[in-house]
Amino acid sequence: MVVAKSSPSLFATFEVVLNTINHMLIGCVTFYMTWLVFAQPYSLFSLHVIFCTLGYQLLMAEAILALYSGNAWSSLLLRRQKGHGHLWLQIGGAILALAGMWIEVYNKGNRITWKGNHAIFGLLSAIFLIINVILGFITFWSVKLKHLVKPVYVKLVHNMVGLCCFVFGMVSLYYGYDKGYVKRNVPPEIKTFLEAVCLATMILVCLGSMKNISFNFKDAFKGLFRKNNYTDSEAN
Repeated sequence: MVVAKSSPSLFATFEVVLNTINHMLIGCVTFYMTWLVFAQPYSLFSLHVIFCTLGYQLLMAEAILALYSGNAWSSLLLRRQKGHGHLWLQIGGAILALAGMWIEVYNKGNRITWKGNHAIFGLLSAIFLIINVILGFITFWSVKLKHLVKPVYVKLVHNMVGLCCFVFGMVSLYYGYDKGYVKRNVPPEIKTFLEAVCLATMILVCLGSMKNISFNFKDAFKGLFRKNNYTDSEAN
């Protein structure tokens, strides 16, 4: 007896289409910014540009998408393989992003002010990033630490902090495209394209992440509800 496979829903197909477009946009920006940096004379600031672009718009975006059910390249992986992929992409993104920020702080020295939107959101992202890296390792070993805290709660906090880190980083990149380095070396229409893609990538990645977070919330409340019911039954 042959069981017919159900065709994907319209929404699932729409998710795959949006996900594919997102990967294409990420690839376009990554390729263009890499070309731009190598086409210019070497400077410490150019390292800041390429490290933060690759860290946030490529590796961190792909790290979040790796756990998204509608993501194409990770859909055939097992759950643990997705977790490993997410971990290594996130580590790579964190190293590049923090290195890029440190280079700019070192380069400016006493001249750094932390007053512009680009700097403020970058600093916020760095703070959330450091916190989330710690939470990420705790999440990875959460099963062994379940006697201290339930894994679902750790995963929920990790995903929420990670989303904030990514959003702050992408907003910082958006304002970074309005800086002198891009204005001097990039045509206005391409600059507008980079800004639009930055916002589009942020929104599309957030949609997938919010779907995962909603599942985490459901699991957390289910666990809390079961615990309360168990306590009430003991009292009776």
